Amino acid sequence: MNQTVEVNENLDNAAAEQFFIFMTFAAFAAIGFFFFASKFSSKKPKAAPVEVGTGGAADASWIPEIHMKKSDTPKTSPQSRRRKED
Repeated sequence: MNQTVEVNENLDNAAAEQFFIFMTFAAFAAIGFFFFASKFSSKKPKAAPVEVGTGGAADASWIPEIHMKKSDTPKTSPQSRRRKED
């Protein structure tokens, strides 16, 4: 049992394996590039939001009058009502 053993590797899929290893390294490089590019890029201050809406008074003619009436009861939180009851 003192003979040389010869092992032959199947190289049928070697090209596909090398392609996918290359694609994996390329993906890691792209992720790293975007990470460092976002880290070191100059950040511009965000512009203040500009409100766009009605220019003046809104047309409330379509709202029924019952909904336009204000209630006479003061709006209070449940905690403040409990304090008043105690």
